Amino acid sequence: MSLQPAHSLTRDSLRRLLAGVGKAQTEPTAEPACRAHDWRQCRHFNDEQIKKLEGLAGQVATAVGGVFVRFCRRPFEVKVVSTGQQYASQVVDQLAVSAAQDCFLAFGLASDKPSSVLVMPGRTASHWAQLLLGTVESEDPSQGLSTLEQSLLADVAKAVVEALRLEGSGLGVQPGEDLVVGRVPVDWDPMDELFKIALSVGRTDAPDRSEAAFVLPCTALASQAGKAAETVVQTSGPDASKRVMQCLQDLPVPVTAQLGTVILPLEDVLGLAVDDVVVLDQSPQELIDVLIRGRSAFRGLPVQCQGRMAVLITEAASQRG
Repeated sequence: MSLQPAHSLTRDSLRRLLAGVGKAQTEPTAEPACRAHDWRQCRHFNDEQIKKLEGLAGQVATAVGGVFVRFCRRPFEVKVVSTGQQYASQVVDQLAVSAAQDCFLAFGLASDKPSSVLVMPGRTASHWAQLLLGTVESEDPSQGLSTLEQSLLADVAKAVVEALRLEGSGLGVQPGEDLVVGRVPVDWDPMDELFKIALSVGRTDAPDRSEAAFVLPCTALASQAGKAAETVVQTSGPDASKRVMQCLQDLPVPVTAQLGTVILPLEDVLGLAVDDVVVLDQSPQELIDVLIRGRSAFRGLPVQCQGRMAVLITEAASQRG
């Protein structure tokens, strides 16, 4: 429904209104209706599935602790620092900050090619090598590791990866042969969905702790999270048809968020100027229309995303009452 012309404010009518009721009442009040929402966040797993994977991460931490007890003959405590799902582009950007000094061990699941990685920051790699050698001196990780230290670190890294083979987990893990220093040894597509398990490792009788992380494709953990396998739809016809459909998906389509409308007489339109206020036909709390090529397709709430206005889609246009 559109407002009648009498509800529009020209410059003169606005000045009269301000003189009678004060400027404060004409200030926009849309901000309380906005809330933070990041549509770029990976959502491969829901909250319930994340909780299951957190339980799996706790079991992995216990198994990794056993690895260090076996290698160092001392009591160790391994804790889960965090778990989370991200797109590969975000993970790669984070790793790029210190990748020049970090150590990586790629590993695969079952017979697949390596698609996962154990990340050991430079300081962690140095710390683990010292633990294996029985030394306690703190060295500068920028100096790199000796050949002996790299060999020992590779052995413990492989054992840490194999700790993912929990009884009943269904994860068939195959660690790579060699450590890689300075670069991520796995080629992910930027939109690959990855799951990260960050761990904190330390002796129970010493304050020094180090951190490492497993990064695996979300699809590799689907069964452990209780997520049903997605059905792959087979399309008929030659491969060219599939390629055409892929190309069509990359075509840009204009999307417009319509905050509201109003009908004004030509006289008021010609009189509009800077600082004039035009009242729309809905409140900031109402759902707004999302148009695709001029046609209403969805409705949603106004939100904020990375400092910009955005729309959180809540329903399809066909659901409007």
